Amino acid sequence: MFPCEWADDFMGSIDLLFKDYLDFLVEEECPSDTMEDICNSCKVIVDAVSSIFDGCHGEAFNAFSKLMNGASDIHASSPGLLSLPNSIQICEGDHWYRARKSEDKMFSVLDLFHIPLNKRGIVSTQRYSCPGFPCLYLSSSTYGCWEELGRPGFDTLFFSSFRVRNTFRVLDLRIPDVENCDDSQLNKALKLLPLIIACSFHVNNPEDVFKPEYIIPQLLLETIINNNHYKTKVEETYLDEDIIWGILYSSSHSHSAFGFESKCLDNIVMPVIETQNENNYCSYLASSFDISIPTCFEYESLEVSILRKPFCDDSDFMEEDDSTQYYRNTKMGYLESILRNAEYKTLPHLVLFAPKEGLMLNSRGDPVNLVIRSSGEYHIEY
Repeated sequence: MFPCEWADDFMGSIDLLFKDYLDFLVEEECPSDTMEDICNSCKVIVDAVSSIFDGCHGEAFNAFSKLMNGASDIHASSPGLLSLPNSIQICEGDHWYRARKSEDKMFSVLDLFHIPLNKRGIVSTQRYSCPGFPCLYLSSSTYGCWEELGRPGFDTLFFSSFRVRNTFRVLDLRIPDVENCDDSQLNKALKLLPLIIACSFHVNNPEDVFKPEYIIPQLLLETIINNNHYKTKVEETYLDEDIIWGILYSSSHSHSAFGFESKCLDNIVMPVIETQNENNYCSYLASSFDISIPTCFEYESLEVSILRKPFCDDSDFMEEDDSTQYYRNTKMGYLESILRNAEYKTLPHLVLFAPKEGLMLNSRGDPVNLVIRSSGEYHIEY
């Protein structure tokens, strides 16, 4: 089914793909309870697209968010597709990458972060973001960054490595890998596949202002934004470890010209949680990463003869199969080894994971755990 394509009728194409998928499940004797959940997901997604075409965004969002959260409101107990079993942890120490076209100037660490909050006007529509709302896009490889940017001249792209500072959770919407899909993962993969399909269509007309391929991805991100807003603004409570910060998804820019593994095309999108800050960036996202000084292959190749020096140290890659060996000896693999060992910076931040109205100590004076993320020294007044 991948890559997902459509011709003249976007909604009809989704409907047809869903029909083929459901027919396949019937042939494979999928359990009835699983089948019922999948049928419901397909219907809600098609109805949401129809509502958007009818100009009824509110109706589409309400129905879709119920599918994702499992009920009519986000604090109900019944699980939806956005439940924790469908998420994955992005662990401390993991490396992700981001790139920008050079524009004949050097970039700072802040230049490689999300679009500043005071420059919302330049935030255009993307697959997982709406105009005016900044998001942080990351890729699992420099190759993935290059593909996402439309294959510009690689040598002059500036890259930074984003090393995870604090573990966080994202919804796992990657195209399922058949080889790694054991019995425990199969039911999850089957139920998520309609959503993955709806978020994986190639854009037919990149210059169009409205892209129907972005309808479901944007509704999904809006649901996550709404959930996080409820946590931080309405409940006014701390962000716990179970909050889903973004989406992990497979890139739609896949080409057979390279034999790289599919994991090279994993992407993460994380919407800002803090929408107003005098630094003009989200402190919550800043607390999640250390960011390497931006550099480009052109500069790095001038400093050392790449014909005499091994592209990458073995320690930079855990796996030793042929595809990994192949990737490490490309420009992309070489640059990643440079970035992993580069100088890292941390954006200034102070994030307090506690109720905004303060903490109440009981009469016995029992201690209360308080999680604080800070890039520097701080003091607590009481």
